[in-house]
Amino acid sequence: MAELDLTEETVRKYSDMLYRLALAKTGNPHDAQDIMQEVFLKLVTSGKTFNDEEHRKAWLIRVTVNAGKNLVRSGSRQKEVSGFVASEWAEAYGNSGNAGKGSDNLNALETRLVVYPAVMSLDEKYRVIIHLFYYEDMQITEICKVTGLGANTVKSRLHRARNILKEKLGEVDF
Repeated sequence: MAELDLTEETVRKYSDMLYRLALAKTGNPHDAQDIMQEVFLKLVTSGKTFNDEEHRKAWLIRVTVNAGKNLVRSGSRQKEVSGFVASEWAEAYGNSGNAGKGSDNLNALETRLVVYPAVMSLDEKYRVIIHLFYYEDMQITEICKVTGLGANTVKSRLHRARNILKEKLGEVDF
């Protein structure tokens, strides 16, 4: 019974984060939902024990990244994301801690609706790094651990992604 409670608590605590990461990886809300479910199924069936909560979180992120890679490799997903609109992304991100802040909340949502299409137009390898760094507030060393990439690769992708976004967004004033 305690194991079930722990799993339910883990799902409540990490489902939004894993969904957003899977969405950044795939660019498709349906694939992101599938990946999130697959990750939690692996958690339940693996019998994995964790040293602490950070270990659990890192494992969940790593499994999410790997599931996204597997989906992309399998070719079973759509190559082009169709029908995915900014409002779906706003639903995923829009209520994350800004409720009740009036115009600040509106400005944050407007910023997300302008920036998001640019982020989603990035190659997957850049999208994931941007997501982990900015949306999950992970340090470069943490990103290296969960993605299996070297520090220089992460820094390079982050730098390139920022430059691409600057170019795409031009002189947008936030």
